[in-house]
Amino acid sequence: MSRKRSIGIDLGTTNSCVATINDEGLPQIINNKLGHSVTPSMVSFGQSQDKHKIVTGVLAQRQAVTNPAHTLYGVKRLIGRTYNDPKVQELARSLPYAVISAPNGDAWVQARGMAISPQEISSLVLRELRETATDYFEEEVEEAIITVPAHFDNAQRKATSDAAAIAGLKVRRLLNEPTAAALGYGAHRGADKRVAVCDLGGGTFDVSIVNIEDGVIEVISSQGDLLLGGEDVDRAMMEQIILEVRREHGLDLNEDPESLQRLKADLVQAKHVLSEARSAELDLRYLGKLPSGKVLDYKRSIERAELNHWIEPFLERIDAPCLEAAVRCGIAISDVDSIVLVGGMTRMPAIQNKIASIFGRRPLKVVNPDAVSYTHLRAH
Repeated sequence: MSRKRSIGIDLGTTNSCVATINDEGLPQIINNKLGHSVTPSMVSFGQSQDKHKIVTGVLAQRQAVTNPAHTLYGVKRLIGRTYNDPKVQELARSLPYAVISAPNGDAWVQARGMAISPQEISSLVLRELRETATDYFEEEVEEAIITVPAHFDNAQRKATSDAAAIAGLKVRRLLNEPTAAALGYGAHRGADKRVAVCDLGGGTFDVSIVNIEDGVIEVISSQGDLLLGGEDVDRAMMEQIILEVRREHGLDLNEDPESLQRLKADLVQAKHVLSEARSAELDLRYLGKLPSGKVLDYKRSIERAELNHWIEPFLERIDAPCLEAAVRCGIAISDVDSIVLVGGMTRMPAIQNKIASIFGRRPLKVVNPDAVSYTHLRAH
């Protein structure tokens, strides 16, 4: 495949994206058929009237409210892991769909009575990204560079390659996400330095110490938290509102999956708003039926300071991976020359401030932290 036909893919926990090199030799994200630069990493297995229909991306995201038990997301947290892994067990308790044990002991998922591997779910997302690129080029695309967390072990890397193969893609290279991020920021140009890449997305928090010398990038240390991501912030917000609704109105939203998904969708939007504004409004009509038989139309304002208070335990967990990443490569925090932020959650001011306090300096920011890693194509 010619150079301009090479694609780069970030198979993310929450969203995924595909990119290429344009005619000017610059990296370019390829928008999907709906015109969006990112595609939700979600797969939904049928509504009640059509249980055999499988949809992916935005269409799957739309079914998360009405079909929560059979709409699968966040499977990147499961790929290449065993069912008995304590972290998998902890994660399974918070998911609306079932996580089961495969015959070989791997963690699989269940939808519409089918046992499905995370590789198969991921392949459906990758297939949509491949089709996006194929439509763009008007010819088949068969090869890709795919970014993976630096802490992925051999089983997780092989599982990612297997997912690509199922989707009809040959993996030219699995590129560590912190390396891609450093390339995306142009850190390989200029003076030698040590960079801390802090990647906080929908599912995990990864910190990598990257050494850059003579333009060569080497990940010298990596540490992470599998259960620290945007999904966990969303859960903290939901738990707070669920508690308030139960206390103030006598309504248990946990008994209504559809109401829970509607609440989550609105809270995610509020979280995004609060990255720019000081307050956000919730307005959920017919959230549920009260014990009195009346319908609850729920309205509430959320202040940024209030959100920061709710997620204090989450913020405290950011310290350990940062400090441990430095310890593992034998350097002091003060030896880090710059901090690069990657992942949508790093838009949150509280997270930027937390990371700044840990490293003693302000991190570098980019207009679109979700997409920074795709510029790795230019260097390959």
